[in-house]
Amino acid sequence: MPQQKESEAEPSPASVAAAAAAVPVFSDTAQAELAVRMGHGKRDGAAVRLVQGDYLVGLYERGEPMRPRQELPEAAFYDGPLGAGSGVHLIAVSYPWLSKRHPDPDRFHLNTLAPLLKAYARVRNKPVVFLDFLCLFQGERTSAQAELFKQGLRAINVIYGQQHVIVWCLTRVPRHVDVDYFGRGWCTFELTIASVLKVSSDLLDMGQLKVAPSAVTDWQGQVEFVCTAGRRAPLTPGAFGAVLATKHFTNGKTDHELVVGLYADFVREALGGATALDFGSLEWGDAEAMQLAEVLPLCTSLKSLSLNSNDITDAGVRALAERLPSGLEELDLSNNEIEAPGAQAVGALLSKSHALREMKLDHNPIG
Repeated sequence: MPQQKESEAEPSPASVAAAAAAVPVFSDTAQAELAVRMGHGKRDGAAVRLVQGDYLVGLYERGEPMRPRQELPEAAFYDGPLGAGSGVHLIAVSYPWLSKRHPDPDRFHLNTLAPLLKAYARVRNKPVVFLDFLCLFQGERTSAQAELFKQGLRAINVIYGQQHVIVWCLTRVPRHVDVDYFGRGWCTFELTIASVLKVSSDLLDMGQLKVAPSAVTDWQGQVEFVCTAGRRAPLTPGAFGAVLATKHFTNGKTDHELVVGLYADFVREALGGATALDFGSLEWGDAEAMQLAEVLPLCTSLKSLSLNSNDITDAGVRALAERLPSGLEELDLSNNEIEAPGAQAVGALLSKSHALREMKLDHNPIG
């Protein structure tokens, strides 16, 4: 997606708080705000147009390749309601492009995606899909389309990062492809922001399937239980930029700068506006706790933090205790590996914090 954007400096807590107050697009009631950000329902004037899952299934069954947004028939798109009561689930697809001009010239990704959409529709709500090649204007664009493309890029944070959007990661690549999913810059960005707010069952790595996509008969047992992607601890924009520098971009520095800026926007909006973060039961250890600690000063609205049922020890909990937001009211560290020194470090917060009113440390080897 070759559009350039200036890279941004590390956001201050004050700038994070201001942005979060201005754009609450990651709240529990954010489906309407997501629709506004995409221009949902505006048809050709929309920055993002969602695609019917049935349309992709039809392409697969007819042996046809995916086509760019400009070439799709009107019946391919979904312009109806989103969110609770709509009867549809929005699925954002994260996948590596397999050539510079076409992301899936030989239908490798479509042969995975379409059968899974068909299996999903049998047991869940109707799927509607965000897949950049079909949903954003591509290739040779008019000036109006180019402007809508830029607006669409600014909606990507919300599409992949919002709590109630399901993300499927198509991590397998053909044997002849040199750089895999995890070596790609855009894929790294999408997976990183998708890890922050979602429940684990809404972030799936379809590369972990043990059966052919067309053979799925038990969605929960064969897909959800097997393909959980594992949520990553969030990074500061500076740390994310360093990780991104090691990843591959088809458009090189242009896309690198763009994605660094998009991630900084995500931190300001999503982490700056979050009132509750739940990272329980993720098998996190001290490394993840320390990584999270670096981000916590940017979580200026945070009231509740849950890290229960992980493998955090005294080293991790001391790092957290030093960086907890001043307005935090609830902290759950139950069922970890915290011993007496770590418990004392966290307990000292009670005497310093006027906001903290509940802290759980049960089921730790404190002695």
